[in-house]
Amino acid sequence: MILGIFSVTSNMTYAAHILLLISLAYMVLLGYAWSRPRTVTTRYFMLMLVCSMIWAVTYYLELILPARDVKVAVRLGRILFLAWVPMLWLLMTCELFSLGLWIPRAFWRTVAVLNMVTMLMAVTAPFHRLFLFDMQVQAIDSLGILSFAQGPWYRFYMLYNQLLSLFAFGLLLVAWPRSCGVRRQNLTLMLLGLIVPLIMNIGYSVGLTPVASINLAPFTLALSISALAWVVLRNGALDIVPLARGILLDHLPDLVLVTDVRGRIADMNQACERAVGRTLTDCAGQPAAALPAPWVESLDTAAGMMAAEIEGQPRFYDVAQMDITDSDGNARVGRLHVWRDMTLRHQTELDRMELERVRADARIVDQQKRLLRDMHDGLGGIAINISLLANLGLQEAESTAKDEALEKIETLAADGNAEIRSLMNAMENRELVWTDWLLEVRNSGQASCAGRSMEFASSVEGPAPEAPLSLLAGMSMFRMIKEAITNAVKHSGASRLELRLRFSSQGFEAVVQDNGRGFDPAAVRPGRGLANLRKRVAELRGEMSLSAGNGTRCWFLIPIPILYPDAALAPSMPGLPK
Repeated sequence: MILGIFSVTSNMTYAAHILLLISLAYMVLLGYAWSRPRTVTTRYFMLMLVCSMIWAVTYYLELILPARDVKVAVRLGRILFLAWVPMLWLLMTCELFSLGLWIPRAFWRTVAVLNMVTMLMAVTAPFHRLFLFDMQVQAIDSLGILSFAQGPWYRFYMLYNQLLSLFAFGLLLVAWPRSCGVRRQNLTLMLLGLIVPLIMNIGYSVGLTPVASINLAPFTLALSISALAWVVLRNGALDIVPLARGILLDHLPDLVLVTDVRGRIADMNQACERAVGRTLTDCAGQPAAALPAPWVESLDTAAGMMAAEIEGQPRFYDVAQMDITDSDGNARVGRLHVWRDMTLRHQTELDRMELERVRADARIVDQQKRLLRDMHDGLGGIAINISLLANLGLQEAESTAKDEALEKIETLAADGNAEIRSLMNAMENRELVWTDWLLEVRNSGQASCAGRSMEFASSVEGPAPEAPLSLLAGMSMFRMIKEAITNAVKHSGASRLELRLRFSSQGFEAVVQDNGRGFDPAAVRPGRGLANLRKRVAELRGEMSLSAGNGTRCWFLIPIPILYPDAALAPSMPGLPK
C-alpha cells in the first residue's frame, strides 16, 4: 500500500502526511490506554506509543523542513526516543502475553545502559565521528532526504535494536503454536504488526530500501497501529480478562471444550487437545460428534464419571456440562463441556478402600482371638470343672456324694448354657443394654456363690448410661468381674461375698469383696488368671487394685465412655467417642 502511494503520487509531500495520520492514531490509542487500569503492561504500552508517535512526527518534520541544520537536529532528537522503542515493544510483549519470564534482570539493565549511551552519542554527535557525520540533504521532489555517514556506534545501535525486535518476534513465534482462541489471534496480529516494520528497517540499514533513500519503516507503522488497535480495542487486551482467560484455560489440568448451538467445536484448551489427540486448528468448526471415543459418548452426559486411556495410562474424569447463553440470558448460544481429572482422587479412594479391607481383616482376626480367649476363660473353665467333677463322681462309692457331684455338674452345665446364650445374643446384637448386662453379672455371681453355699449380696448405685455397651467391652468387663468372683469362691474360704457396682462421674466402678482368710500378695505367685485380668483392665484404659487384709478386695474403675481398642464394635451413638 505504502509503495503504491509513492508510485502514483506526483508530489511526495502528500505521501509524507501519512505519518501525521499514524501519529494521530497513536494519540487515540494513547488516550484509550490512559483510561485503562494502571498495570505494568499499560505503562509499557503507553511509553511505547509515545516513542512511536514521536518517531512518526519527527520523521515527518525531517522530510518536510527545508533547512539542513534543522533536519539534523530533528534526526538526532528522534534518536533520544527511537532508541527505546524496541526495548519497550519487547517489555510490552512479555507483560501482555506472560512471555520471557526467564529473562534475567541483568539483560534489561544492559539494554537500558546501551540506550542511554546511544542518547549521549546522539547529543554529542557534532563533536565526534562515532555516531552520524558528514550529513547532507538530497532533494527528492519537494522533500529533503538527509543522508549521512554511519559511525561505529550507530551501526552497533542499529544492530542491537534490530536484534531486540527479532527477539520479540521470536518470543511471539514460539508462543503461537501453543496458543488458541483469542490468545492466538492476538499473537498473530502482533507478529504481523512487528515483522513488516522490522523488515523495512533492516532493508534500509543494508541499503535495500525500495524508494530512493527513504526509510519506509515509519510508514509501515500503519500496519502496526492497525494490529495494536485490534488487539487493544476489539479484543480488550489491556482489560486483561480475555488474555487471562486464554492463559488460564491453557494452564488448567481440566479438559475444557466449547461447542456452538449447532454442536460444532468452537474452542478447546491444551489439556483437551492432548487428551483427544487433536488440535483446535484441526477440530474448529467440525461437529463435536467427530471426537473419538469415549469423549463423544460423554458429550450428552449431564454429570457422572468416565474412564479414558491417555498416553497408555488409565485416567478418570468427572463430567460436567453447562449451557452458554447470550448476555440477556435468554437464548442458548453454545455449551461448555468440562472433564475434571479425578485420577488421583480415584486412586486415593481405591487405596483407602484397600486399607479399610486390610483393617477389617485385621479386626476380624483380632475379634476372633478375643472371642476365643473369652470362650476359653468361660466355657473352657466350665468344661474342665465338669470333667473333674465327673471323674470325682465316678470314684465316689456313696450315692449321696455322686448326687452332689451331679448337681454341681448340672449347675456348671447351666452356667455353660447361659454363657453360650449370652455370647450368641451379644454377637447378634453387637451392642449390649446396660440393664441386661448388670442383671447378667448379678445372676452369674449368684450362681457361682450358690454352688459353694456362700452368701451373695449385690448392689448398684447411680444411673446407668443411656449409651449402649459394645459387644467386646461388655464381654471383657463381664469376664473381669466373674474372674474376681471365681477366685474368691475357690480360694478365699469365705462365707460371704459382696458385689458393689457404682456409676459416677469418674466411670464405672466394681468392687468384689469377701470375708475370707485373705492372702499375702508377696508370697503368692501371680497366675495366668490374674495376668489376664490385668490385661483386660489395661485394654479398657481402666484401673485395678487387689488387696488382702480381712478378706480379699478386688477393685476396678473403667472410664465412661468406654474406649475399646476395636473401634468398629463401639456403640453407634451420635457424639460418642470411638
